[in-house]
Amino acid sequence: MARVKLDKVRQPASIRKKQGATGQELHISVRTRLDGREFGHEDSDCFRLLGKDDQNNRGTVRRLSFRQKLRSLRIGHRRLRQRRLRALSKVEREIVVREALQERLAFARAHNIPVDRELGRRQIVLPEIFSLANNFDATVGAVAELRTCVMGNRQRAMLFFEHVREIEPAAALLLAAELFRCRRLHMGLSGFASGTYPQSPEVYRQMEEMGFFKLLKIAATEQPLAATTNRGAPIFLQFITGDRFSAELIDRLVTVIEKRVVPLDAAARQRLVGSIKEAMGNICEHAYRRDGQSVGTGGRWWLSAAVNIERHEVDVIIVDQGVGIPKSLPRRLGEAWRALLPGGHDGAPADSYIIQAATVLGRSSTGERNRGRGFNDMKTFINRCGDGELRVISNFGTYRYMPNQESRSDGNASIGGTLIHWRFQSDGMVSISDD
Repeated sequence: MARVKLDKVRQPASIRKKQGATGQELHISVRTRLDGREFGHEDSDCFRLLGKDDQNNRGTVRRLSFRQKLRSLRIGHRRLRQRRLRALSKVEREIVVREALQERLAFARAHNIPVDRELGRRQIVLPEIFSLANNFDATVGAVAELRTCVMGNRQRAMLFFEHVREIEPAAALLLAAELFRCRRLHMGLSGFASGTYPQSPEVYRQMEEMGFFKLLKIAATEQPLAATTNRGAPIFLQFITGDRFSAELIDRLVTVIEKRVVPLDAAARQRLVGSIKEAMGNICEHAYRRDGQSVGTGGRWWLSAAVNIERHEVDVIIVDQGVGIPKSLPRRLGEAWRALLPGGHDGAPADSYIIQAATVLGRSSTGERNRGRGFNDMKTFINRCGDGELRVISNFGTYRYMPNQESRSDGNASIGGTLIHWRFQSDGMVSISDD
């Protein structure tokens, strides 16, 4: 039998040739090191892993060429190694699980929250002040972490409301919209998010009135927390979502405001209705478009409102998860836009500057003359009321307008869309001359 030069065959394990009892016979022994231990097996071990019987197939195997034997041995060797790895990894998995549980116990003690034993879930602790106005970075950071966890990493999340003692309607609507999007776009991710109920009775009552649990189809607690009855507290209109323009819904909302909270004359009512219609129309037509293509959940909006009858105060909030005002408006700034930017601004302006320019110029990305008046109407309405605020948050930028005062800022995290919060208060009838 001709000698075989084994050095020409690429084989990571050592191969040796032995002299058999019945003449020159080729036997192959494979030895490998695994986690510091050396394992060896003959060729019959490998073929047994392939589901063949040694006694019945020995002759067939010997008729194979040497390279065919080596190929079969490689397959058998790989499967044997996988078997031994599984046996070792069982112990290792127990060690990993034990260490992960210890980390979770330490995390729970540090944040004073219940222990989540589902190791595959990301733990997200919501801040005590869940508000875009008073705790912007922490609030947006929690929403962005949820978005990255579910949308980016396809990992389940656990939200802890244990320490939330104040929740802003705008922030709650933003969180509900993010959870809704995660569920809609990741239908295959079972149980993508879970959460604990807030311990604060006031926060629980507020979230229940806003329709947070109903919108996300979350069951109420078995023993609902006692709701406090604070006279003069705002009444929350339940969250509403849709993907089409609804003039009837806007008309019903304004009718409630006009009859129950703040009286309006014909011109003021027209401004109020027109402003909300403009915001909703922009969402349905432009917010979810990038380079002519629809992105995300496609035209979906979320709407909520709160009224305080004793104080004659109204809050209207609308949210979308589109590309944002800074991207939907023309990024090539004309001369009128440049006049509103800080001097010497050569690069791309910050998001807050573009938002402010949009509210001042009232210029939309479509260039249509009948568009872009919504922000100006909101400002006019606030000025006539005497007390109110317009807050526009889009991507990283925030713009705030109050009578004779305005400000802008840019955060470290993006809200992933646009939020418009419109608040106004008036003790008497709001009257606007129809210019």
